[in-house]
Amino acid sequence: MVATVGKVLIALAVTIIVSLGWKVLYWVWLKPKKLEKLLRRQGYKGNSYKLLIGDIVELATMVKEARSKSIHPISHDISSHVMPFDHHVFNKYGKKSYIWFGPNPRIFIMDPELIKEILSRPDEFQKPHPEAFRDSIVGGLVISEGHKWETHRQIISPAFNVESMKSMFTAICSSCSEMIKKWELLTASTGVVDVDVWPYIDDFAGDVISRTAFSSSFEDGKKIFQIQKEQMDLAIQLLFILYLPGARYQ
Repeated sequence: MVATVGKVLIALAVTIIVSLGWKVLYWVWLKPKKLEKLLRRQGYKGNSYKLLIGDIVELATMVKEARSKSIHPISHDISSHVMPFDHHVFNKYGKKSYIWFGPNPRIFIMDPELIKEILSRPDEFQKPHPEAFRDSIVGGLVISEGHKWETHRQIISPAFNVESMKSMFTAICSSCSEMIKKWELLTASTGVVDVDVWPYIDDFAGDVISRTAFSSSFEDGKKIFQIQKEQMDLAIQLLFILYLPGARYQ
């Protein structure tokens, strides 16, 4: 009797191990390779899938190198500096391309008609939700799906029509004038000075949002915007960390 129970337990353990092994194999290799084949069949191009890591290492390396260099010569064409890996993929594979975030492909959708079709079918084209607990807290357009997404979009759409944007023009001009005055003060004594404009542009964006959305200056809500900026920086850093199941619970 004991021997029989032991054999049953061993058989059960083997079954569970084989089942889990198959699921892991499918997740880290079989499914990504299947998706890669389907994407290439539809005319999309990209790097071949690398086991588990995808393009994460190459992406992180390019971003780190780009951030360590200044833009020389100065130019309005900054895509290779701001989004180096995306720029590299576009040059190598064209606009109909994809990249790998771990075992998951991310497709670049550049066709306006295709974008319009996707936005008009929210029930069919849904967002990935790897963090259920986080999504339950965040909410909004970023997380919502289906009818809820359509409702939220209809609520905010009037704020972005042409007439509404025209009404924001005065506030935007005021923010821009204040930023330029700060630069003029820096050059008042010497006439010429090297300025890191990014902090000013960052504050300018926050000031525009404050004036147009809340009818107050950026200085009034500076602490709130600083906290939001820190949250965004942390979220961006997480993009370059290899995703492991259960890691979010550590």
